[in-house]
Amino acid sequence: MLNRHAANATRNGMHRRQFLRRTAAGAAVIPLPWLIPSSAIARPGHLGANDRVDVALFGMGFRGGQMLDNMPETARIVAVAEPDSRKVMEMKRRKGGSWTVYSDYRRLLDEERIDAVVCCNTDHNHVNTALAACQAGTDLYVEKPFCHTIAEGRVLVELAKKHGRILQAGTQSRSIPLNQLLLCGIRDGKFGKLRAVVCRTYRIAGPIPNLAAERLPEWMNWDVWLGPAAKRPYAEQLTKKWLDYEDFSQWTNGGWGAHSYDMIQHALGADTTGPVEIWPTEQRSYLDEESKLGMNTKLQVKYRSGDVVRMELARGVGPDVGAIFVCDDAKIEINRNTFKSNPPNLIKELPPDPDAIQEVTAIPARRGWMGRCHLRNWLESVKTRRPPNAYGELAQRAGTLCCLTTIARLANRPLKWDPAREQFVGDDEANAMVNPPRRKGYELPTMK
Repeated sequence: MLNRHAANATRNGMHRRQFLRRTAAGAAVIPLPWLIPSSAIARPGHLGANDRVDVALFGMGFRGGQMLDNMPETARIVAVAEPDSRKVMEMKRRKGGSWTVYSDYRRLLDEERIDAVVCCNTDHNHVNTALAACQAGTDLYVEKPFCHTIAEGRVLVELAKKHGRILQAGTQSRSIPLNQLLLCGIRDGKFGKLRAVVCRTYRIAGPIPNLAAERLPEWMNWDVWLGPAAKRPYAEQLTKKWLDYEDFSQWTNGGWGAHSYDMIQHALGADTTGPVEIWPTEQRSYLDEESKLGMNTKLQVKYRSGDVVRMELARGVGPDVGAIFVCDDAKIEINRNTFKSNPPNLIKELPPDPDAIQEVTAIPARRGWMGRCHLRNWLESVKTRRPPNAYGELAQRAGTLCCLTTIARLANRPLKWDPAREQFVGDDEANAMVNPPRRKGYELPTMK
């Protein structure tokens, strides 16, 4: 499937901005004022047409709506791919959007001239759709969790490198000034030696229940919605509660854990590697013992440095998306764009975040959570070709920790991990979960 788009990279991938870069040598002999109207040239207080990034959204659910609200002015959303047409029509009614709508992301890539894609669809389709967009020649913003399996995340990172694509993960703390100040301070020893790290235990999704097949409605492109997941009959419950099911999601372990794990590895100075051991510290623990859904077994994770992360806090205790860091000179509880500390006057002057003021959020106390600053950083990278703050390798390592903590709960035994090879040591059963089967037609491309 994906190789079909590689042939389109010249047609769809050589965008307006790339054309201008490649023909810059001839610009001196071309009378540009005769070719470009003054309205298209950037000047102070005015964004020229060539400064805007044409963006497509893959997915129009809750997060897609937030992306619409918080996309910086340097981007223009021109198209949306969403297999559930009801969602798009409802969003158009609420937002008044004029974007072109497709039920199949592959058709969008074939027909639209876009610079970049935001993958904010179902978790299991993040990488699947990003791979197609990468081969079609676009830059990429992939929402968390960055990957549904470790193997697919690695393929996307390497493919983006091969094609020279900008790749940003949706772990927005990488661009939030307050988070960066604190996490870099811990990493650099500004608060004394790090003694302990504690975070929440996040639930993982469960198996799909036996559901009766339902008539496929005309507004649903079921094949695209399923993507690489196993083929199964349509049931509306799957589309409404997909976060509950392991075929489509890692639930809060991927959605919220991704933020915490990325912050932790950043503070440990381990954000381009990973742990070497992971083990449960209790018997299997379920949120719903009767149905055996929502496993959230407590874990500990050890790094080559000797640092151990304790994943043991219940929801409502400590930060939802962050961790508690105990250093010699301070105890710091870091959340997204907020913190508590002992001593309380640890930071005397908070760094500014102008984007937080412009953010659209239903919770005013959480300004800065939506990640407008992170989107701006990505768009700047698209134009400058400099690496973004949550570039591919960082994204893969945080996504890998989401997968490792899911696998450890399923295996329910101590595991040794080789972060260089991205394989478990001497454990075939666990390694089978690193690269599980994908549905025919949605296989991973072969990297050479």
